Amino acid sequence: IINGLIYSLIALGFTLSYGISGIVNLAHGAFFVVGAYLYGVFLNYLSPFFPYLAPIPATILSCIITGLIGTIFYRITLHQLLGDEVSILITSMLGCVIFQQLIYFTMGKEAAILNYRIPSLITGQIKLLNTNVPAGIMLSAMISIAAFTALAILISKTKIGRAMRSLSQDLEAAMLMGVSTEKTYTLTTMISAGLAGLAGILYTSTITGGVRSFFWIQAL
Repeated sequence: IINGLIYSLIALGFTLSYGISGIVNLAHGAFFVVGAYLYGVFLNYLSPFFPYLAPIPATILSCIITGLIGTIFYRITLHQLLGDEVSILITSMLGCVIFQQLIYFTMGKEAAILNYRIPSLITGQIKLLNTNVPAGIMLSAMISIAAFTALAILISKTKIGRAMRSLSQDLEAAMLMGVSTEKTYTLTTMISAGLAGLAGILYTSTITGGVRSFFWIQAL
């Protein structure tokens, strides 16, 4: 169930990007990995200052920065190729390889190829129906559900959500009504990349206990 919730987060971000902008962004898998590495780096840096609360700011910072990285990648590459599906597929796949190599050079061979340890968000056990369940797994499930709920509210109740829905339903009509495709596509990419980063954090901290630079293949 937990695996399903986490993979649903990846699919949610991927579907959000494709449904609104029509972009099949295979670099989504790279953002999954980037989010996990960023979380590990921030956690190691913040733990001496906030021994018990470090996972909270580490998670928030990682998702925000992953979203920004996804936005920059989109604006530099994919935005220039809108309408050319084949070029978008090739470029986004190339992006995964580039991010993998950047991780290799910045994190080192051992962290990139062997394993970069990602500790659980929270330790301990929770008794559920006479069964002891790791607290990290329960917390990951709750975070996933909260992310689904927040995105549903964003799309259904906010102005930017209405803009996203209008673009996905009728691009020309939305543009005639004054919806900015450029801003909406950019924000959509940021949200989808942030969700991929969050999924990477939950997956590596709960299931694998570590991340490797080629985990983007698993995300895809």
